[in-house]
Amino acid sequence: MLDNQGFDNWAGSYERDVRDGAGSYPFAGYDGLMARIEGRICASPGARVLDLGCGTGLLAARLAAAGCYVTGLDFSAEMLAEARRRAGGAEFRQWDFSRGLPGDLAGKYDFVTCTYAIHHLSTEQMLRLLREALYVLRPGGEVLVGDVAFETRGELSACRAGAGGLWDDEENYPVAEELRGAFPELGFVRVSFCAGILSLRAGEGALDPSRLLPGLDVRPLRERDVPEALELCRGNGDYYRCLRSEPTAERLLADTLAHPPGTSLADKYFLLARDAEGPLALLDLAAGYPDGETAWIGLFMLRREARGRGLGRELAGQLLRSLREAGFARAGLAWAGENPVPGRFWPSLGFAPVGERGTAGGYRLITAYRAL
Repeated sequence: MLDNQGFDNWAGSYERDVRDGAGSYPFAGYDGLMARIEGRICASPGARVLDLGCGTGLLAARLAAAGCYVTGLDFSAEMLAEARRRAGGAEFRQWDFSRGLPGDLAGKYDFVTCTYAIHHLSTEQMLRLLREALYVLRPGGEVLVGDVAFETRGELSACRAGAGGLWDDEENYPVAEELRGAFPELGFVRVSFCAGILSLRAGEGALDPSRLLPGLDVRPLRERDVPEALELCRGNGDYYRCLRSEPTAERLLADTLAHPPGTSLADKYFLLARDAEGPLALLDLAAGYPDGETAWIGLFMLRREARGRGLGRELAGQLLRSLREAGFARAGLAWAGENPVPGRFWPSLGFAPVGERGTAGGYRLITAYRAL
C-alpha cells in the first residue's frame, strides 16, 4: 500500500493511469461515479464541500467551477500541488485523514466526499472516519464515498476472481452490507462491477459536539488522541476497579465504535474535552436511547486533578442544559453499585434510580433517569 511518498511519485501520471484503466478493475466506472457525485452536489448551488483524499483535485475543480466552496484534504504534497494548479478557487490542506479530521471543521459543510481513497483504511478506521465526517456536516448534510465498493461480500469475491493477478490484496474495499452493522441507514448505488457510491445523511436532530460544553474544546476521540485519553482514564482507578477492568488503548478505540442496541453509530458521540491545561474530560453519549426522547450518558470522566472542586457538577449541569436545548426530554445513565461516588453525584443532580441488575463482570449496575 502506498504511503504519502508513493503518492507524491504517482501524482504526475495518476490521471493518465486512470484513463488507461477505464474499462477494467480498479477504475471501471470511475468517470460515471465522479459525474454522479458531482451532479448530486451541484443540485445544491453554493454547497460547502469537504473533499477527503482529494488527490489531484479533479472533483474539487469541477465543484469549485460550479460555484461550490471546496476544502480538499490529502496527505501527498505533490497531489496537492496538482490540485492547486487545477482548482485555484478551492482551499487545500495537507492532512492524513487516517488519523481523523482537523478539529476546526465541525458543522461547516453540506457534503463530505471521499473518492478512491477510503480503501486505504482498516474497517475500524473507515467506521471512525464516517462517524467523524457526520460531525462536520450541517443538519441534513450528506457523506458521499465513491470507490471500488460492493453491496455484498459475494460481489467483492466475484470481482476479485475476475481481476485475477491485478487484484490488490493490500487494499480494503468497503462492503455496504457489512458497514450497515454500524450504520443501518447507509445507502449504496452500484456504478459498475467494481465501483459504487456509499451515502450517509446527518440527521436533522444531530448533536453539535462543540456546543455541549461551552468554553471547552470538545472533539470526537481520534486515534491520535488515545494516549492522552488513556492517561486521563488511568487517573480514575476507582472507576475501573469497580468495573473489574483496566483501561487500554485497544479498549478505548473499541469504545468509540460501540453503540447501544437499536441505535446507529451516527447516534454515538465519544468525545474528548480539553481546557487550557490539556485533556479535561471524556464523554460518551448515545442520542435517542433507549427511546427517541432520551440522551444516554455512557461515560462522564474528569482528569484526576480537576476533581473535588465542583467542576464536575458544573460541567454535568451544562451538559444537561445543552441536551435539553438540543430537544431531548430526559437523560439516562447507569453506574456500578459498588462505586459510591456516582451513587452520590448523579442523584444530587436529580437522577432517580429505577432499577438494578447484575452484569457479566460481576458488579451491580444501577440505572437512573432525570427529566431535562
